Amino acid sequence: MDQDTKSWGGKFKFVYVPSWDRFFNKSSNLHPIINLRDQIKNDLKNENIEFIDITDYFQNLDNLSSYYPLGYIGHLNKKGYKKVSDILIKRIFN
Repeated sequence: MDQDTKSWGGKFKFVYVPSWDRFFNKSSNLHPIINLRDQIKNDLKNENIEFIDITDYFQNLDNLSSYYPLGYIGHLNKKGYKKVSDILIKRIFN
């Protein structure tokens, strides 16, 4: 994807959106797949690909559950996707 993007003069950015499990299911943080985040981050850094980690923004939010439709599980709700888009706009255009 990075090479394709560079071929037309663009800049590829990788956006990591964490699973709801990371925040609301403490036992899932022990699962090996959750720990792949650091490996992904390091691999992208080695390839000089910008890594935008939504985890860093969401883990510090007050009332995080308000960004999910059931208050803790599933995909983000309208408010959650709006927050992600605001983060991306700031990171990409500033």
